[in-house]
Amino acid sequence: MLRRNNPNMPLQDIKRMHIDQFPDWFEYIVDNEHLHDDEVVRTDLQWLAKGPDTILGKCNRFVINGYRFRTKDVNEQSKTQNRGVVVTARTTNDEDVTYYGKLIDIIELNYYGTRKVVLFQCDWVQDRAVKKDRYGFTFVNFNRRLVTKEPYVLASQVLQVFYVPDPIEKEWDVAIKILPRDLFKMFTEDEETDDVDPNDVDPNDLDPTLPIEAEIDPQIGPTMVDVDIRPNEVRPNVPAIPVDESTINNQAGEDEGILYDG
Repeated sequence: MLRRNNPNMPLQDIKRMHIDQFPDWFEYIVDNEHLHDDEVVRTDLQWLAKGPDTILGKCNRFVINGYRFRTKDVNEQSKTQNRGVVVTARTTNDEDVTYYGKLIDIIELNYYGTRKVVLFQCDWVQDRAVKKDRYGFTFVNFNRRLVTKEPYVLASQVLQVFYVPDPIEKEWDVAIKILPRDLFKMFTEDEETDDVDPNDVDPNDLDPTLPIEAEIDPQIGPTMVDVDIRPNEVRPNVPAIPVDESTINNQAGEDEGILYDG
């Protein structure tokens, strides 16, 4: 409708107008249209149309989808790294674009007790600050941050990564995807092995395309790191990158004050 009423307006301006006007339009439709026969659904839509409470909730730790996240302030005091994020978004051209960033703040929107929505505020890098080498490793440059008025993303959409400084190109970090907690690799009897200690793992040996698909209860057991070592895919003539202690997020005794979702 906006496009039809504004045929000469640039698409970017149409998108901005849609974002600005949608809340009022949605509230009007819900209040004036018979949208659904189900009383529960109708009530839910009415609360959504009112928008969230103006009083926001905040926390500095959050566990969702098997990942343990920390905000910037908390993470800087820790030897482990739990604020690397990655999310894949669908563009208007039906193309998938992957964004890499770091978690800044965790915000909880409260719809007057009927539902809660958790948002992550992140620092994102520009598209041109992400590259891949011929071995499939993803590199990001946080010196080229994305300037945006919309730094927020739904916590449920986010996957976790950790960043390892590249020993050759100092301004670039290697982005390594992390398996969710409690997602295990199954071994045959011949392949039986001990749990992998992340202190002994060379990030160059980690598969940058590790699968991250699971419906997980975040409160079950420890994390096992799934490592797929493929010597022919390791970058040659590059020294091993040291990982500071347990880079993977598996700390005991730090659950106090953590907000869980799931």
